[in-house]
Amino acid sequence: LYIEMFLNVRCMVFDAYLLNYKAIEVNKHYTFIKRDADVDSVLHILESEDDLRLSLLEYNDFRIENNIKEKRIILKQIGDYLEPKRKYFNTYNKTLTECIFNLLNKLRVRHFDDDQKDFSNEEYIIWYDKLFKMMIHLIRTTSIVDIQKEVKELCS
Repeated sequence: LYIEMFLNVRCMVFDAYLLNYKAIEVNKHYTFIKRDADVDSVLHILESEDDLRLSLLEYNDFRIENNIKEKRIILKQIGDYLEPKRKYFNTYNKTLTECIFNLLNKLRVRHFDDDQKDFSNEEYIIWYDKLFKMMIHLIRTTSIVDIQKEVKELCS
C-alpha cells in the first residue's frame, strides 16, 4: 500500500515538473509518455477505443521515434479505425480523407506493391509523422462537426 502511494505521489510530481510528459500505469508498470496537444485533443473522442488511445500516446514515445516498423503498426491501426468511417469523413473533408488513404497505400503501411514509394528510413519517418498528424486532424473533425451543429442551433 505504501509503495503504491509512493508511486502515485512520485508520478504526480513528475507530471508537474516534466510538463510535457505524463506518467501512466500499464500492466502494473509505469511509463512516461510525451504529451502532444494534438493527440490529447482526440483522446476524449476515442473513449471506447482503449488500444487505439494507447497507440496514439505511444506514437510519440522516444523509444520508437526512429522505428519505422512500430510507427507503421500504429498508423495501420489508426487506418483500420478510420476505414469504416471513410464515407462519413469524406462528407466533411474529402481532400484530407483521400490524402490519408493514398498515403496509407503508397507508404507501405497497408500494402507492399511495386507501386509503393521507395524512401530512405529518414524520409519514411518524416512522411509517417506527417500522416499521423493528418490522421489526428481527421479524427478531430468529428468533434468540430458536432460543435458546428451546436453553433448553428444556437444562432438560429
